[in-house]
Amino acid sequence: MWKALFQKYRQFILYYMVGTINTVIDFSIYSGVFFLTGQSLPSQTAGYLAGVVSSFCLNRGITFREENEGNILFQMATFFMVNLVSLGVSLGLIYLLTSFFGLNGYLAKIPTLLITSLINYFGYKLLVFKGKRGKEPSDDLQNID
Repeated sequence: MWKALFQKYRQFILYYMVGTINTVIDFSIYSGVFFLTGQSLPSQTAGYLAGVVSSFCLNRGITFREENEGNILFQMATFFMVNLVSLGVSLGLIYLLTSFFGLNGYLAKIPTLLITSLINYFGYKLLVFKGKRGKEPSDDLQNID
């Protein structure tokens, strides 16, 4: 049963597994900068950019594994554009939640992560990594029971 569910939603599950790693990187950088400066917008920018770098590498290699290595520059440029949109949305949400709803910078980060992760998933799937699927990730991930 678990194997069938994993196979059916494999790409989405892998995206969120990779996203967990990216979130830890993002939130760690965000927290460090926020601790040092007390400023949520610069903290969001620094954390988000660190998460973007790891996200491209891990999503390209695991979630949306590509067969054609020649497209990497196009993929990087498109990935960057999707993330600029997402960064703009995240900065707007952080500002709105902290300035108008009175949430502290840490709590404002949580709904922002949820919303931007959906924007990114569909942007990556539909715009960045839309080519033919290549080799699958290791058999270890496919044999989850």
